[in-house]
Amino acid sequence: MRPLVRTAMNKHLKYQRGLSLLESMISLSIGVFLMGGVMMTFSTMRGATSETLGIGEVQENGRLAISILRRDIEHSGFWGQYQSQLSDELLAVPASPGTDCSGGSNSTNDGSFPIASDWVFWSLWATTVTSANVLGCITDANTTSDVVQIKRAISSATATGDFRSNRFYLISSSSSAAIVGGNADSSTYPVIDNSTNWMYQHLVYYIADKDFYGSTVPTLMRRRLIVSTAGLAQMNSEPVIDGIESIRLMFGVDVDLDGRVDSYIGAENVAREHWNQGSADTSYILSVRIYVLARALEKDSRYTNENTYTLGDREVSGNSDHYRRMLFTTTVSIINAVNGEWQ
Repeated sequence: MRPLVRTAMNKHLKYQRGLSLLESMISLSIGVFLMGGVMMTFSTMRGATSETLGIGEVQENGRLAISILRRDIEHSGFWGQYQSQLSDELLAVPASPGTDCSGGSNSTNDGSFPIASDWVFWSLWATTVTSANVLGCITDANTTSDVVQIKRAISSATATGDFRSNRFYLISSSSSAAIVGGNADSSTYPVIDNSTNWMYQHLVYYIADKDFYGSTVPTLMRRRLIVSTAGLAQMNSEPVIDGIESIRLMFGVDVDLDGRVDSYIGAENVAREHWNQGSADTSYILSVRIYVLARALEKDSRYTNENTYTLGDREVSGNSDHYRRMLFTTTVSIINAVNGEWQ
């Protein structure tokens, strides 16, 4: 039986053979075709996912930026219960920062704290940046944007013992007020009957280019008034949101005192009496239109930006580059528009 088995096996092996050259080439071609389809599908899905994530990132950054600006601008000039403009006649006023942010044309009363001046203390002021050096405290501002400074009180504290050592506070009643440093001994604070404690803020927003993993990214920056470790007033710098390319502010001015906006004016064209917020019953700012242009952090080589974005009275081109952009806008009423009083 063994010879018969061996003969059968030899006969079976005799008729086995591999693929011919033509069959191999056809099989290889089909494989390459299928693999190419898979790779193309993967590439398309990857590109769509990247595009969706990029657009989502731009939307999130733009909405957050406009929300922050809206909140702070809306409450500019809020001084708690105090029913007058802040002035150097407060019961206590700290010394100004060594490098303060102050930039109103020919103005001497738009810094961090009120001082003796013929002009009222400005709680809101803005202009278009024409140089990297602006407000006396900024050296890296982009010239494609506005800069805005805001002063207001926020976050009432229940007791002086809750004060943060690196912040300033406004202690106010309807007729008296004082600004104090949170690092001071509470026994030295002025005694004001029926008063409430509020955190005092001076904020400055502008755009600057910052490094982002080796790339240059336009960033919404903020200067914030703090108490330094040395116990002195200081304007601290901090990034707020990456990918914000430009901000533009248009101010709604009431010039005939009928309680309605007569026109919207670019920040650089707002007159001094407007910033005074009606202190002499001449005119005041009732609202602000805020424009924010957000840009993707990274380029998309498959996309070319041919768009033009209108920021109020200013147009910004996409420059045929490969960055996606989105424009956001809102209009906010100034709650404390008349004589610094909470309305």
